[in-house]
Order: sequence, then structure tokens, then C-alpha cells
Amino acid sequence: MRLSPSADNPPPRSRTLALIFVCLVAAGVALWRHAAVRFPSWERWGAPVACDGYAGVYGGVKTEGIVCLGRAPLLWGEAIAKMGGAGCAVRAIDAGKALAAGDKLTVSSSGGECSIVAGRFSGAEMLALSMPIDINSADARDLEALPSIGPALAARIVEHRTTNGPFQSINDLFFVKGVGPETLKKIAQKVTVGR
Repeated sequence: MRLSPSADNPPPRSRTLALIFVCLVAAGVALWRHAAVRFPSWERWGAPVACDGYAGVYGGVKTEGIVCLGRAPLLWGEAIAKMGGAGCAVRAIDAGKALAAGDKLTVSSSGGECSIVAGRFSGAEMLALSMPIDINSADARDLEALPSIGPALAARIVEHRTTNGPFQSINDLFFVKGVGPETLKKIAQKVTVGR
């Protein structure tokens, strides 16, 4: 007597596919465990450093990129040294300035002395680094990087801030036409009222 396929008795092809799936998962777990042993562990180098934010160093440095900002202030000169140096002399007045989260330094050399231009990450860069956008200093373009914030609403936020002064809390955004509970819920973890 031949049984027909049912939920209790799947056809042979279904059993074969299920067996292949189980084998692939088991092989993946085995490879993951094996690979995890080969990667260096934090115990070897100490605990990972918690970053309170990030800053960027670009231009005439050996290695361009992003530096982690810890609890202690990181000075411009230290950040440039972390990126391999600049091949030019950093003026003492510049070397002693502290970086803030979201700062972006562009280094260039002119006559053996470093010229450093300070700027800020864009709103999109801030969000990509999981850093909140300061609604009291961001321009309209930066605010447009937030979910549900288009050009018109971003302009109204900047206009409200210019007319009424800095926002005291993110809930003050309710005073801006077009910001309702849904919008605020979407952006609440992505904005701050610092500076």
C-alpha cells in the first residue's frame, strides 16, 4: 500500500530539501565556531573603547578617516597623529584645540606648515555613524537626512528656531507645523538639543 503525501508524510523531495537545509545550518554553525577561535579576542588587547562620538580627519594626513572620541578630550594634534601625521608642522594654537563629536578636519600643507579647516559632518554622515543631529545647529539640508523630514519641513524647523530661539527639548518640535506624534516618534532617537 502506497501512502500519499500529507503533512505527516511529506514527499521524498521535501525530506531531502529539509535534510540539506539542516546540514547547511550545522556546517555554518561549525564554521562560525571554528572562525571565532581564530579571530583575536578583546581579552588580548583589553576591553573595547567606548566611543562618545566620532570626528573625521581628511586631506593631507597619512591615513584619512574617522577617529573615536572617548571621555577624555581628543586634541586636533593628537587626532592628526592618530591618522599617521600630516607631513607638515601643526601650529600649536591648532594642535591644542579639542575635537567635538561630528567635527571634520581637513588638513593641507602650505609652505611646510599645516593649514587646518574645521567643519562638521553632514546630517547623513551623523546618522550613518549613529550620532544624533543637533536640531539647534543643523541647517535645513542636514535635517532632511532625518526620516519624514523633507525640504519644506526642514526649512520650517530652521525658521522656527531662528524666530523663537533654540529648542529646549525635542518635544518643542511639536510647535513646528507639520511635526506630529508620528514624525517625532520616527526622529526622537536621531536628534538632540545640544550646543
